Amino acid sequence: MGGHRKQAAEVRKPGALSAQSVRCSCGGRPRTTDAQPAVGVLVTSASTWSGLQGPLESLTRPEPVRCPSSVVCVGLRRTGGVRVVRVREARRGRRSSRVVRRWAEIWNRDHISHVQIDVPEHIDIQGRAHFFQGTGTFRDMIVTHLFQLLGFIATEPPATLDANSLRAEKDKVFQSLRPVDPARVVRGRYDVYSDEPGVDPASDTETLVALCLEIDNWHWAGVPFYLRSGKDLAASRPVITLGFREPPLRMFPLAAQESAEGRHNELIIDFNDPGTITARFLAKKPGPDMRLTPADMVFDYADSFSQDHALEGYERLILDAMLGDQSLFTDATGIERLWEVAAALLDSPPPVEPYAKGSWGPDSLPELVRPHHWHLPRSS
Repeated sequence: MGGHRKQAAEVRKPGALSAQSVRCSCGGRPRTTDAQPAVGVLVTSASTWSGLQGPLESLTRPEPVRCPSSVVCVGLRRTGGVRVVRVREARRGRRSSRVVRRWAEIWNRDHISHVQIDVPEHIDIQGRAHFFQGTGTFRDMIVTHLFQLLGFIATEPPATLDANSLRAEKDKVFQSLRPVDPARVVRGRYDVYSDEPGVDPASDTETLVALCLEIDNWHWAGVPFYLRSGKDLAASRPVITLGFREPPLRMFPLAAQESAEGRHNELIIDFNDPGTITARFLAKKPGPDMRLTPADMVFDYADSFSQDHALEGYERLILDAMLGDQSLFTDATGIERLWEVAAALLDSPPPVEPYAKGSWGPDSLPELVRPHHWHLPRSS
């Protein structure tokens, strides 16, 4: 308390506040505990405060007076309009909230042009013909897995992170989904599927599905969501790609851009354990000429955190089931709605198209996403 009294004494002038007139956010007077140093008094001008909390109503001192404390306690007393602030934590919280706010501002139809959810698999059906013949990739992967990823990407922030709040927000997205249009679906089958043991040569079962979905709500109306999953593809790499809209005016001429296939302005979430998040953009190439070339800024979980206690996907789900945590599970309302969305395709599926083992699917896939491009993950 000695440091606090000394600091308060320095600002005790006509019209200024004493230590007794300052209240903390906890409701009491500033105090010292073993874990919390003394809170200092900060008296500042309106110009200084405008970037943090807004202008003050009445000022008692034009220059800031701060104690060396790094603890933060924000309070406001009407007399003199003085705020008490723990400066270091206030700045940290301001930065984190600013980042969240910025992402919230762009996570919608105004800034995102399209979303791709891609879960390719390098493996074939691995002798599961009896199961796969009656299921196919659409039932096995799209409805039960990729639709759930779409729900998480498009959901609004829940009130809390408990299971009921999360599922309520996802269900809102599912209720806003348009039914699948068979005309915007590609079904494929790798070329030696009929040679698999137990497969009916006359089978119409697909091993790949790619489709376009749309969400009829205020946040995502007009944004296509492209979903793709299949067996025996070039790589196993689950990826979500968000493509951002082009700015209304171009600062740099098109001739200056060396972007392969127009791939830039993307956020790529690779959730293959342990996962990465990549921001893809154009950067000026070193040299005297104005040439822009693709560049990546990558956050890698493996490089940032220890994996000693990391859980694989199904390990996490089994643990959640044991703990009774239903946050990552879907309720009956959401499941029934997804099968309603899928009904049109199940009733009238387009013909199956062949594709070569180890490729990225049928030749018609690029047409499904035009004018956009598939994000083809790098081979493992």
